[in-house]
Amino acid sequence: MDSNAGAELRTVALRSTSRGIAALEAKRLRMIDALASAAAREADRWLARTPDGTWQPTRTQLAMSAVTAELMIALGIGKAEAERLELLADRLVRVLPDTLTALEEGRVDLTRARVLAESTRILGDAGARTVEALLLPDAGQSPWDGPSPRAWKARVERAVVTVDADAARRRREQAVTERLVRAWAEGDGVGVLQVTAAHEDIAVADQVVTDLANAWPTVGADGRVLSMDQRRVDALMDLFRRSLPAPICPPFEFGGSARSRWCCTPTPSSATARRREIPDSSRDSAPRPLLTRGRQPRPAVP
Repeated sequence: MDSNAGAELRTVALRSTSRGIAALEAKRLRMIDALASAAAREADRWLARTPDGTWQPTRTQLAMSAVTAELMIALGIGKAEAERLELLADRLVRVLPDTLTALEEGRVDLTRARVLAESTRILGDAGARTVEALLLPDAGQSPWDGPSPRAWKARVERAVVTVDADAARRRREQAVTERLVRAWAEGDGVGVLQVTAAHEDIAVADQVVTDLANAWPTVGADGRVLSMDQRRVDALMDLFRRSLPAPICPPFEFGGSARSRWCCTPTPSSATARRREIPDSSRDSAPRPLLTRGRQPRPAVP
């Protein structure tokens, strides 16, 4: 078989499969919305049986909690992803049905449908549908015929501002309000710390980490040269370790001789307690200073 013909057949097969996946994604979102409707009806019945004068969760809280748990079990996914699927299903079925139809027909993929749904969240239902009507005609007959994911996102954002000039400011305020810190294990002994905050705060944090890394040794304890990325991580982790709060006096022992015992010693110049680790026979580590907020690290307690 000619190599060009083989490549063309593979492309056709991949695209056909992608259309099928998009249709199945749309079907799953409709099923999730149906599950949410059933959960809402059950929540109404449960609330009707609850005695007056007792604390009650809201109908939305009950229904979302039930659907989230169901999706986590049925799909084997985490809570955050389950909640995200639930919100996406509700938005596409009830606010942006034409986008859901386009997904079902394979004209857009789930990524583009999600961008449209989440970017128009700041608008009212009517405004979101206006954005939808502006964008779907130019989406093409398939994701590979239309704008790239980056171009699609940019078009959506411009359309949102066109419909509501103040939407960009509100979206930024909402995004900053939802700032968070998350941590999870990646396997192989490493983990990820993710910080979402205002971009100017992230820029400051990035510069601080870089400054700390520039002052960090360029060679590790094993004699190997450290890359800038390694120095940035090591300096940041050291900052966290030295910022651990001092324990409560008197000395507190946990786990017997198998664990370290901790005490704190007041300094002559301040009532602030410093941390000092008292190593036992199973552990021999040098004391580390406490880095208090807004202050430079102080020498370790002798």
